[in-house]
Amino acid sequence: MRDSGRYRIGPNRKSWLAVRVLAAVLVMLTLSLPAAAGSGRVKKRDSAIDFTTDLDKGLVQAQADDKPVYLAFGAVWCPVCRRLEEVTLLEPPMQGLANDFIWVFIDIDRKISLAREWGVEVTPTIFLLDPAGNTRRKIVGGASAEELSATLSDFIADLGTEATTGEIDETEVFQYTQLTAKPDGFRGKSVCFSHVGYGPLSVRSQSAFQSLRLGILPRTPSTLGQGQYQVRLGATWANTWNVDGGSFDPENGELGPYMLDFESLDANISYAYGLSDIFQIEAEYEQRWRFGGGMDGFIESFHDLFGLGQGGRDEWPRNQTNIFVDPQNGDPPVYLPVGEVSGTFARNLLVTLQHNVTCGTAKWPALSWAATGRYSVGDPGDVEGSKFDVALSAAASRRFGKFYVYLTLGFAWYGSDTAFGLELETTQATVLVSGEWRFKPRMSFVLQYLGSQGVAKDLGVFSDTSNEIVLGWKWEVREAGVLEIGLLENIVSFDNSPDFGVHAAFTQRF
Repeated sequence: MRDSGRYRIGPNRKSWLAVRVLAAVLVMLTLSLPAAAGSGRVKKRDSAIDFTTDLDKGLVQAQADDKPVYLAFGAVWCPVCRRLEEVTLLEPPMQGLANDFIWVFIDIDRKISLAREWGVEVTPTIFLLDPAGNTRRKIVGGASAEELSATLSDFIADLGTEATTGEIDETEVFQYTQLTAKPDGFRGKSVCFSHVGYGPLSVRSQSAFQSLRLGILPRTPSTLGQGQYQVRLGATWANTWNVDGGSFDPENGELGPYMLDFESLDANISYAYGLSDIFQIEAEYEQRWRFGGGMDGFIESFHDLFGLGQGGRDEWPRNQTNIFVDPQNGDPPVYLPVGEVSGTFARNLLVTLQHNVTCGTAKWPALSWAATGRYSVGDPGDVEGSKFDVALSAAASRRFGKFYVYLTLGFAWYGSDTAFGLELETTQATVLVSGEWRFKPRMSFVLQYLGSQGVAKDLGVFSDTSNEIVLGWKWEVREAGVLEIGLLENIVSFDNSPDFGVHAAFTQRF
Protein backbone atom coordinates (compact mmCIF):
# COMPACT_ATOMS: atom_id res chain seq x y z
CA MET A 1 0.00 0.00 0.00
CA ARG A 2 1.40 3.40 -0.99
CA ASP A 3 1.17 6.54 1.15
CA SER A 4 2.69 9.86 0.06
CA GLY A 5 4.93 8.04 -2.36
CA ARG A 6 6.44 5.77 0.31
CA TYR A 7 5.89 2.18 1.42
CA ARG A 8 4.48 1.52 4.88
CA ILE A 9 6.04 -1.20 6.99
CA GLY A 10 3.27 -3.62 7.91
CA PRO A 11 3.05 -5.51 11.21
CA ASN A 12 4.78 -8.59 9.85
CA ARG A 13 7.68 -6.57 8.48
CA LYS A 14 7.99 -4.73 11.81
CA SER A 15 8.11 -8.04 13.68
CA TRP A 16 10.76 -9.46 11.43
CA LEU A 17 12.76 -6.25 11.72
CA ALA A 18 12.62 -6.43 15.51
CA VAL A 19 13.72 -10.06 15.46
CA ARG A 20 16.68 -9.21 13.22
CA VAL A 21 17.74 -6.27 15.41
CA LEU A 22 17.50 -8.46 18.52
CA ALA A 23 19.50 -11.24 16.84
CA ALA A 24 22.19 -8.78 15.80
CA VAL A 25 22.45 -7.43 19.36
CA LEU A 26 22.73 -10.96 20.76
CA VAL A 27 25.48 -11.83 18.27
CA MET A 28 27.43 -8.69 19.19
CA LEU A 29 27.08 -9.45 22.89
CA THR A 30 28.16 -13.04 22.33
CA LEU A 31 31.23 -12.00 20.39
CA SER A 32 32.16 -9.51 23.11
CA LEU A 33 32.19 -12.22 25.79
CA PRO A 34 35.33 -14.24 26.57
CA ALA A 35 35.47 -17.54 24.70
CA ALA A 36 33.97 -20.41 26.69
CA ALA A 37 33.14 -18.07 29.58
CA GLY A 38 31.77 -20.91 31.63
CA SER A 39 35.18 -22.57 31.83
CA GLY A 40 37.07 -19.32 32.38
CA ARG A 41 39.04 -19.81 29.17
CA VAL A 42 40.67 -16.66 27.84
CA LYS A 43 40.90 -15.46 24.29
CA LYS A 44 43.99 -16.50 22.39
CA ARG A 45 45.19 -12.94 22.01
CA ASP A 46 45.03 -12.50 25.81
CA SER A 47 46.88 -15.74 26.58
CA ALA A 48 49.67 -15.43 29.13
CA ILE A 49 51.58 -18.21 27.36
CA ASP A 50 54.01 -16.61 24.92
CA PHE A 51 55.55 -19.03 22.41
CA THR A 52 58.80 -18.56 20.53
CA THR A 53 59.61 -20.49 17.34
CA ASP A 54 63.37 -20.17 17.88
CA LEU A 55 64.60 -23.17 19.87
CA ASP A 56 68.13 -21.80 20.35
CA LYS A 57 66.74 -18.54 21.68
CA GLY A 58 64.45 -20.45 24.02
CA LEU A 59 67.30 -22.53 25.44
CA VAL A 60 69.39 -19.43 26.11
CA GLN A 61 66.43 -17.77 27.80
CA ALA A 62 65.82 -20.89 29.92
CA GLN A 63 69.37 -20.81 31.28
CA ALA A 64 69.20 -17.09 31.95
CA ASP A 65 65.83 -17.32 33.79
CA ASP A 66 66.52 -20.76 35.33
CA LYS A 67 63.26 -22.13 33.91
CA PRO A 68 62.41 -25.44 32.24
CA VAL A 69 61.44 -25.57 28.57
CA TYR A 70 58.13 -26.73 27.07
CA LEU A 71 59.09 -27.75 23.51
CA ALA A 72 56.17 -28.71 21.25
CA PHE A 73 56.39 -30.08 17.70
CA GLY A 74 53.18 -29.70 15.71
CA ALA A 75 51.69 -28.70 12.37
CA VAL A 76 48.92 -26.41 11.19
CA TRP A 77 47.17 -29.33 9.46
CA CYS A 78 47.08 -31.41 12.67
CA PRO A 79 43.60 -31.24 14.32
CA VAL A 80 44.90 -32.38 17.72
CA CYS A 81 47.54 -29.63 17.60
CA ARG A 82 44.89 -27.03 16.82
CA ARG A 83 42.76 -28.15 19.76
CA LEU A 84 45.81 -28.00 22.03
CA GLU A 85 46.54 -24.45 20.89
CA GLU A 86 42.98 -23.11 20.65
CA VAL A 87 41.39 -24.84 23.65
CA THR A 88 43.69 -26.66 26.06
CA LEU A 89 46.38 -24.01 26.50
CA LEU A 90 43.74 -21.32 27.08
CA GLU A 91 42.15 -23.08 30.05
CA PRO A 92 42.91 -21.74 33.57
CA PRO A 93 45.03 -24.76 34.68
CA MET A 94 47.44 -24.17 31.78
CA GLN A 95 47.36 -20.38 31.99
CA GLY A 96 48.45 -20.69 35.59
CA LEU A 97 51.70 -22.30 34.45
CA ALA A 98 52.54 -19.57 31.92
CA ASN A 99 55.41 -18.11 33.94
CA ASP A 100 56.86 -21.47 34.99
CA PHE A 101 58.20 -22.47 31.53
CA ILE A 102 59.91 -21.12 28.45
CA TRP A 103 57.43 -22.04 25.70
CA VAL A 104 58.74 -23.14 22.28
CA PHE A 105 56.68 -24.30 19.28
CA ILE A 106 58.22 -25.89 16.16
CA ASP A 107 56.19 -26.28 12.96
CA ILE A 108 57.52 -29.54 11.51
CA ASP A 109 56.48 -28.51 8.01
CA ARG A 110 58.97 -25.65 8.08
CA LYS A 111 61.65 -27.29 10.23
CA ILE A 112 61.44 -30.92 9.24
CA SER A 113 65.18 -31.52 9.72
CA LEU A 114 64.86 -30.42 13.34
CA ALA A 115 61.81 -32.67 13.80
CA ARG A 116 63.81 -35.63 12.49
CA GLU A 117 66.67 -34.85 14.86
CA TRP A 118 64.23 -35.07 17.75
CA GLY A 119 62.67 -38.30 16.49
CA VAL A 120 59.18 -36.89 16.03
CA GLU A 121 56.85 -39.59 14.67
CA VAL A 122 53.43 -38.12 15.49
CA THR A 123 51.95 -34.70 16.23
CA PRO A 124 51.87 -33.14 18.67
CA THR A 125 55.01 -34.33 20.46
CA ILE A 126 56.07 -32.36 23.54
CA PHE A 127 59.49 -32.47 25.21
CA LEU A 128 60.10 -31.11 28.69
CA LEU A 129 63.65 -29.87 29.18
CA ASP A 130 65.41 -28.74 32.33
CA PRO A 131 66.98 -25.26 32.43
CA ALA A 132 70.28 -26.69 31.21
CA GLY A 133 68.59 -28.01 28.05
CA ASN A 134 68.54 -31.71 28.99
CA THR A 135 65.46 -33.61 27.84
CA ARG A 136 63.69 -35.16 30.82
CA ARG A 137 60.22 -36.09 29.60
CA LYS A 138 58.37 -36.73 26.36
CA ILE A 139 54.61 -36.33 25.94
CA VAL A 140 53.11 -37.80 22.79
CA GLY A 141 49.72 -36.48 21.73
CA GLY A 142 47.26 -33.94 23.05
CA ALA A 143 45.58 -34.08 26.46
CA SER A 144 42.97 -32.14 28.39
CA ALA A 145 44.02 -29.05 30.33
CA GLU A 146 43.73 -30.97 33.60
CA GLU A 147 45.83 -33.90 32.38
CA LEU A 148 48.52 -31.76 30.79
CA SER A 149 48.77 -29.26 33.65
CA ALA A 150 49.08 -32.12 36.15
CA THR A 151 51.92 -33.63 34.11
CA LEU A 152 53.72 -30.27 33.92
CA SER A 153 53.23 -29.60 37.63
CA ASP A 154 54.65 -33.01 38.54
CA PHE A 155 57.61 -32.32 36.27
CA ILE A 156 58.35 -29.03 38.04
CA ALA A 157 58.00 -30.68 41.46
CA ASP A 158 60.41 -33.47 40.52
CA LEU A 159 62.84 -31.23 38.66
CA GLY A 160 64.94 -30.39 41.67
CA THR A 161 65.07 -33.94 43.00
CA GLU A 162 65.69 -35.96 39.80
CA ALA A 163 69.23 -36.60 38.67
CA THR A 164 70.06 -36.28 34.97
CA THR A 165 70.54 -39.85 33.74
CA GLY A 166 70.13 -39.31 30.01
CA GLU A 167 66.99 -41.44 29.97
CA ILE A 168 63.71 -39.85 28.89
CA ASP A 169 60.49 -40.54 30.77
CA GLU A 170 57.78 -40.98 28.12
CA THR A 171 54.37 -39.99 29.41
CA GLU A 172 51.22 -41.91 28.50
CA VAL A 173 50.29 -41.41 24.84
CA PHE A 174 47.21 -39.21 24.48
CA GLN A 175 45.23 -38.43 21.31
CA TYR A 176 47.52 -37.64 18.39
CA THR A 177 47.72 -37.31 14.60
CA GLN A 178 49.87 -39.88 12.79
CA LEU A 179 52.23 -38.36 10.23
CA THR A 180 50.69 -39.45 6.94
CA ALA A 181 53.96 -39.37 5.01
CA LYS A 182 57.16 -39.57 7.01
CA PRO A 183 59.46 -37.16 5.17
CA ASP A 184 62.61 -39.17 4.70
CA GLY A 185 65.00 -38.89 1.75
CA PHE A 186 64.32 -36.33 -0.96
CA ARG A 187 61.27 -34.70 0.59
CA GLY A 188 62.81 -34.70 4.04
CA LYS A 189 65.42 -32.13 2.99
CA SER A 190 62.87 -29.41 2.24
CA VAL A 191 60.05 -27.64 4.02
CA CYS A 192 56.29 -28.04 3.42
CA PHE A 193 56.37 -31.80 2.91
CA SER A 194 52.70 -32.17 3.84
CA HIS A 195 51.39 -30.43 0.70
CA VAL A 196 54.28 -31.13 -1.68
CA GLY A 197 55.29 -34.44 -3.25
CA TYR A 198 58.06 -34.86 -5.83
CA GLY A 199 56.63 -31.96 -7.82
CA PRO A 200 56.07 -31.22 -11.53
CA LEU A 201 58.51 -32.21 -14.26
CA SER A 202 61.24 -29.61 -14.80
CA VAL A 203 60.33 -28.81 -18.42
CA ARG A 204 60.30 -25.30 -19.85
CA SER A 205 58.38 -24.36 -22.98
CA GLN A 206 59.72 -26.07 -26.11
CA SER A 207 57.51 -24.13 -28.52
CA ALA A 208 59.41 -22.68 -31.49
CA PHE A 209 59.21 -18.99 -30.57
CA GLN A 210 58.70 -19.38 -26.81
CA SER A 211 61.92 -21.40 -26.57
CA LEU A 212 63.87 -18.32 -27.65
CA ARG A 213 62.93 -16.51 -24.43
CA LEU A 214 63.23 -17.00 -20.68
CA GLY A 215 60.76 -19.77 -19.85
CA ILE A 216 59.26 -20.22 -16.40
CA LEU A 217 60.52 -23.40 -14.76
CA PRO A 218 57.78 -25.27 -12.86
CA ARG A 219 58.28 -24.85 -9.12
CA THR A 220 56.65 -25.97 -5.91
CA PRO A 221 56.25 -23.99 -2.65
CA SER A 222 58.72 -26.40 -1.02
CA THR A 223 62.09 -24.71 -0.51
CA LEU A 224 65.26 -26.38 0.73
CA GLY A 225 65.90 -26.38 4.45
CA GLN A 226 68.64 -24.13 5.79
CA GLY A 227 72.04 -25.44 4.72
CA GLN A 228 70.54 -28.07 2.39
CA TYR A 229 71.53 -28.02 -1.28
CA GLN A 230 70.66 -29.81 -4.50
CA VAL A 231 72.10 -30.36 -7.96
CA ARG A 232 69.89 -30.97 -11.00
CA LEU A 233 70.87 -32.17 -14.48
CA GLY A 234 68.20 -32.13 -17.17
CA ALA A 235 67.66 -32.36 -20.91
CA THR A 236 64.63 -32.08 -23.20
CA TRP A 237 64.76 -33.24 -26.83
CA ALA A 238 61.85 -31.96 -28.91
CA ASN A 239 60.73 -32.25 -32.53
CA THR A 240 59.04 -29.28 -34.21
CA TRP A 241 56.99 -29.56 -37.39
CA ASN A 242 54.67 -26.63 -38.10
CA VAL A 243 53.07 -26.07 -41.52
CA ASP A 244 49.77 -24.74 -42.80
CA GLY A 245 48.21 -27.94 -44.11
CA GLY A 246 45.86 -26.06 -46.42
CA SER A 247 48.59 -24.34 -48.41
CA PHE A 248 51.65 -26.53 -47.90
CA ASP A 249 52.41 -28.00 -51.35
CA PRO A 250 56.17 -28.50 -51.72
CA GLU A 251 55.81 -30.41 -55.02
CA ASN A 252 54.63 -27.16 -56.60
CA GLY A 253 57.05 -24.99 -54.64
CA GLU A 254 54.43 -23.74 -52.17
CA LEU A 255 55.39 -23.70 -48.50
CA GLY A 256 52.43 -21.65 -47.34
CA PRO A 257 52.75 -18.83 -44.78
CA TYR A 258 55.17 -20.78 -42.57
CA MET A 259 57.19 -23.96 -42.22
CA LEU A 260 59.24 -24.88 -39.17
CA ASP A 261 61.12 -28.15 -39.38
CA PHE A 262 63.82 -28.91 -36.84
CA GLU A 263 64.67 -30.60 -33.57
CA SER A 264 66.03 -28.96 -30.46
CA LEU A 265 67.88 -29.99 -27.32
CA ASP A 266 67.50 -27.98 -24.13
CA ALA A 267 70.14 -28.99 -21.55
CA ASN A 268 70.66 -27.43 -18.14
CA ILE A 269 72.53 -27.84 -14.88
CA SER A 270 71.61 -26.05 -11.67
CA TYR A 271 72.71 -25.71 -8.06
CA ALA A 272 70.29 -24.61 -5.33
CA TYR A 273 71.04 -23.76 -1.71
CA GLY A 274 68.79 -23.19 1.30
CA LEU A 275 69.67 -19.77 2.70
CA SER A 276 67.17 -20.34 5.52
CA ASP A 277 64.13 -22.48 6.14
CA ILE A 278 62.07 -20.25 3.84
CA PHE A 279 64.55 -18.74 1.34
CA GLN A 280 66.35 -20.62 -1.42
CA ILE A 281 68.74 -19.37 -4.11
CA GLU A 282 69.47 -21.23 -7.34
CA ALA A 283 72.06 -20.72 -10.09
CA GLU A 284 71.59 -22.40 -13.47
CA TYR A 285 73.32 -22.68 -16.81
CA GLU A 286 71.12 -23.50 -19.82
CA GLN A 287 72.10 -24.18 -23.44
CA ARG A 288 69.86 -24.92 -26.41
CA TRP A 289 70.77 -26.45 -29.77
CA ARG A 290 68.84 -26.75 -33.03
CA PHE A 291 69.58 -29.54 -35.53
CA GLY A 292 68.06 -32.01 -37.98
CA GLY A 293 67.80 -34.84 -35.49
CA GLY A 294 66.35 -38.26 -36.14
CA MET A 295 62.77 -38.35 -34.85
CA ASP A 296 60.97 -37.86 -38.17
CA GLY A 297 60.90 -41.53 -39.13
CA PHE A 298 59.70 -42.61 -35.69
CA ILE A 299 56.92 -40.00 -35.65
CA GLU A 300 55.74 -40.93 -39.15
CA SER A 301 55.62 -44.61 -38.17
CA PHE A 302 53.71 -43.75 -35.00
CA HIS A 303 51.15 -41.75 -36.99
CA ASP A 304 50.74 -44.60 -39.48
CA LEU A 305 50.29 -47.13 -36.68
CA PHE A 306 47.37 -45.20 -35.17
CA GLY A 307 45.93 -43.90 -38.43
CA LEU A 308 46.91 -40.29 -37.78
CA GLY A 309 47.55 -37.79 -40.55
CA GLN A 310 51.15 -36.87 -41.34
CA GLY A 311 50.47 -33.14 -41.71
CA GLY A 312 52.78 -32.93 -44.72
CA ARG A 313 55.75 -34.71 -43.11
CA ASP A 314 55.80 -37.40 -45.76
CA GLU A 315 56.07 -34.71 -48.48
CA TRP A 316 59.35 -33.29 -47.15
CA PRO A 317 62.85 -34.75 -46.64
CA ARG A 318 63.40 -36.18 -43.18
CA ASN A 319 65.68 -34.92 -40.43
CA GLN A 320 66.42 -31.45 -41.79
CA THR A 321 66.49 -27.96 -40.29
CA ASN A 322 64.41 -25.37 -42.10
CA ILE A 323 62.70 -22.19 -40.93
CA PHE A 324 60.41 -20.28 -43.29
CA VAL A 325 58.02 -17.55 -42.11
CA ASP A 326 56.16 -15.12 -44.36
CA PRO A 327 54.81 -12.21 -42.24
CA GLN A 328 52.31 -11.44 -45.04
CA ASN A 329 52.42 -7.75 -44.16
CA GLY A 330 54.69 -6.57 -46.93
CA ASP A 331 57.92 -7.45 -45.14
CA PRO A 332 60.20 -9.99 -46.85
CA PRO A 333 59.87 -13.63 -45.75
CA VAL A 334 62.38 -15.20 -43.40
CA TYR A 335 63.97 -18.30 -44.88
CA LEU A 336 66.77 -20.16 -43.13
CA PRO A 337 67.54 -23.36 -45.03
CA VAL A 338 69.63 -26.36 -44.02
CA GLY A 339 73.00 -25.30 -42.61
CA GLU A 340 71.99 -21.75 -41.66
CA VAL A 341 69.78 -22.62 -38.71
CA SER A 342 71.61 -25.52 -37.04
CA GLY A 343 73.78 -25.19 -33.95
CA THR A 344 73.57 -23.43 -30.60
CA PHE A 345 70.89 -20.76 -30.43
CA ALA A 346 70.89 -19.91 -26.71
CA ARG A 347 73.34 -19.87 -23.80
CA ASN A 348 71.91 -18.50 -20.58
CA LEU A 349 72.90 -17.91 -16.98
CA LEU A 350 69.97 -17.77 -14.57
CA VAL A 351 69.68 -16.85 -10.90
CA THR A 352 66.47 -17.44 -8.94
CA LEU A 353 65.51 -16.41 -5.43
CA GLN A 354 62.51 -18.29 -4.03
CA HIS A 355 60.59 -17.50 -0.83
CA ASN A 356 58.21 -19.89 0.89
CA VAL A 357 55.28 -17.84 2.19
CA THR A 358 53.30 -20.55 3.95
CA CYS A 359 53.17 -24.32 4.18
CA GLY A 360 49.39 -24.19 4.13
CA THR A 361 46.85 -25.70 6.47
CA ALA A 362 44.46 -28.62 6.46
CA LYS A 363 42.31 -26.62 4.03
CA TRP A 364 44.56 -24.06 2.37
CA PRO A 365 47.50 -24.73 0.00
CA ALA A 366 51.18 -24.00 0.45
CA LEU A 367 52.36 -20.84 -1.34
CA SER A 368 55.64 -19.36 -2.53
CA TRP A 369 56.97 -16.77 -4.98
CA ALA A 370 60.20 -16.56 -6.98
CA ALA A 371 62.15 -13.94 -8.92
CA THR A 372 64.42 -14.99 -11.81
CA GLY A 373 66.98 -13.06 -13.79
CA ARG A 374 68.48 -14.40 -17.02
CA TYR A 375 71.56 -13.18 -18.84
CA SER A 376 72.37 -14.39 -22.35
CA VAL A 377 76.06 -15.16 -22.71
CA GLY A 378 78.02 -15.27 -25.93
CA ASP A 379 76.35 -14.76 -29.31
CA PRO A 380 72.62 -14.01 -28.77
CA GLY A 381 71.86 -16.14 -31.83
CA ASP A 382 68.36 -15.67 -33.22
CA VAL A 383 67.28 -12.78 -30.95
CA GLU A 384 68.35 -9.15 -30.84
CA GLY A 385 68.12 -6.53 -28.12
CA SER A 386 69.09 -6.54 -24.45
CA LYS A 387 70.62 -9.76 -23.13
CA PHE A 388 68.87 -9.49 -19.78
CA ASP A 389 65.37 -10.78 -18.91
CA VAL A 390 63.51 -10.93 -15.59
CA ALA A 391 60.49 -12.93 -14.44
CA LEU A 392 58.27 -13.33 -11.39
CA SER A 393 56.32 -16.46 -10.56
CA ALA A 394 54.02 -17.71 -7.83
CA ALA A 395 53.46 -21.35 -6.94
CA ALA A 396 50.77 -23.16 -4.95
CA SER A 397 50.29 -26.81 -4.06
CA ARG A 398 47.66 -28.82 -2.23
CA ARG A 399 47.55 -32.43 -1.17
CA PHE A 400 44.52 -34.72 -1.44
CA GLY A 401 45.55 -38.07 0.01
CA LYS A 402 47.97 -39.64 -2.49
CA PHE A 403 47.33 -36.86 -5.03
CA TYR A 404 48.98 -33.45 -5.26
CA VAL A 405 47.85 -30.50 -7.37
CA TYR A 406 50.33 -27.78 -8.38
CA LEU A 407 49.78 -24.36 -9.92
CA THR A 408 52.49 -22.00 -11.18
CA LEU A 409 51.73 -18.54 -12.59
CA GLY A 410 54.49 -16.53 -14.24
CA PHE A 411 55.08 -13.18 -15.88
CA ALA A 412 58.28 -12.17 -17.68
CA TRP A 413 59.74 -8.95 -19.06
CA TYR A 414 62.14 -9.33 -21.98
CA GLY A 415 65.00 -7.21 -23.22
CA SER A 416 65.18 -8.83 -26.67
CA ASP A 417 62.61 -7.48 -29.09
CA THR A 418 63.21 -9.26 -32.43
CA ALA A 419 63.97 -12.77 -33.70
CA PHE A 420 65.00 -13.43 -37.33
CA GLY A 421 64.06 -9.78 -37.83
CA LEU A 422 60.48 -10.46 -36.67
CA GLU A 423 59.04 -8.30 -33.90
CA LEU A 424 58.49 -9.93 -30.49
CA GLU A 425 56.36 -9.03 -27.51
CA THR A 426 58.19 -7.54 -24.54
CA THR A 427 56.18 -9.47 -21.92
CA GLN A 428 54.75 -12.94 -21.54
CA ALA A 429 52.36 -14.64 -19.11
CA THR A 430 52.45 -18.38 -18.41
CA VAL A 431 50.38 -20.85 -16.44
CA LEU A 432 51.26 -24.39 -15.41
CA VAL A 433 48.81 -26.85 -13.89
CA SER A 434 50.13 -30.22 -12.75
CA GLY A 435 48.79 -33.27 -11.00
CA GLU A 436 50.89 -35.91 -9.22
CA TRP A 437 49.78 -39.35 -8.07
CA ARG A 438 52.15 -40.91 -5.55
CA PHE A 439 51.06 -44.48 -6.16
CA LYS A 440 54.09 -45.74 -4.23
CA PRO A 441 56.07 -44.11 -1.41
CA ARG A 442 59.01 -43.44 -3.75
CA MET A 443 57.26 -43.22 -7.13
CA SER A 444 54.82 -40.84 -8.81
CA PHE A 445 53.04 -40.31 -12.09
CA VAL A 446 52.83 -36.67 -13.23
CA LEU A 447 50.59 -35.02 -15.82
CA GLN A 448 51.03 -31.33 -16.52
CA TYR A 449 49.86 -28.59 -18.85
CA LEU A 450 51.92 -25.52 -19.71
CA GLY A 451 50.26 -22.58 -21.44
CA SER A 452 52.56 -19.80 -22.65
CA GLN A 453 51.32 -16.53 -24.11
CA GLY A 454 52.38 -15.96 -27.73
CA VAL A 455 55.55 -13.91 -28.09
CA ALA A 456 55.51 -13.08 -31.83
CA LYS A 457 53.69 -9.87 -32.77
CA ASP A 458 50.99 -10.06 -35.46
CA LEU A 459 52.30 -13.36 -36.81
CA GLY A 460 49.23 -15.55 -37.05
CA VAL A 461 49.43 -18.83 -35.13
CA PHE A 462 52.77 -17.85 -33.59
CA SER A 463 51.05 -15.03 -31.76
CA ASP A 464 48.68 -17.53 -30.13
CA THR A 465 49.17 -19.26 -26.81
CA SER A 466 51.21 -22.45 -26.99
CA ASN A 467 49.71 -25.47 -25.25
CA GLU A 468 52.12 -28.19 -24.12
CA ILE A 469 51.21 -31.44 -22.38
CA VAL A 470 53.80 -33.56 -20.57
CA LEU A 471 53.20 -36.99 -19.05
CA GLY A 472 55.94 -38.31 -16.82
CA TRP A 473 57.18 -40.54 -14.06
CA LYS A 474 59.34 -39.80 -11.02
CA TRP A 475 61.28 -42.35 -9.02
CA GLU A 476 63.52 -41.82 -5.99
CA VAL A 477 66.14 -44.24 -7.19
CA ARG A 478 68.55 -43.51 -4.35
CA GLU A 479 68.47 -41.67 -1.05
CA ALA A 480 67.37 -38.10 -1.84
CA GLY A 481 67.97 -38.66 -5.59
CA VAL A 482 65.00 -38.46 -7.98
CA LEU A 483 64.98 -39.53 -11.62
CA GLU A 484 62.26 -38.09 -13.87
CA ILE A 485 61.27 -39.09 -17.40
CA GLY A 486 58.62 -37.37 -19.50
CA LEU A 487 56.95 -37.39 -22.92
CA LEU A 488 55.76 -34.20 -24.69
CA GLU A 489 52.81 -34.27 -27.07
CA ASN A 490 50.85 -31.55 -28.86
CA ILE A 491 47.37 -32.96 -28.30
CA VAL A 492 45.85 -29.53 -27.54
CA SER A 493 47.16 -27.39 -30.42
CA PHE A 494 49.37 -28.29 -33.36
CA ASP A 495 50.64 -25.04 -34.86
CA ASN A 496 52.52 -23.32 -32.04
CA SER A 497 53.72 -26.28 -29.96
CA PRO A 498 56.38 -28.98 -30.35
CA ASP A 499 55.10 -32.08 -32.12
CA PHE A 500 56.77 -34.60 -29.85
CA GLY A 501 59.57 -34.72 -27.31
CA VAL A 502 61.28 -36.66 -24.55
CA HIS A 503 62.57 -35.33 -21.26
CA ALA A 504 64.89 -36.68 -18.58
CA ALA A 505 66.38 -35.15 -15.44
CA PHE A 506 68.02 -36.21 -12.22
CA THR A 507 67.93 -34.20 -9.00
CA GLN A 508 70.08 -35.02 -5.97
CA ARG A 509 69.62 -33.32 -2.61
CA PHE A 510 72.27 -33.18 0.08
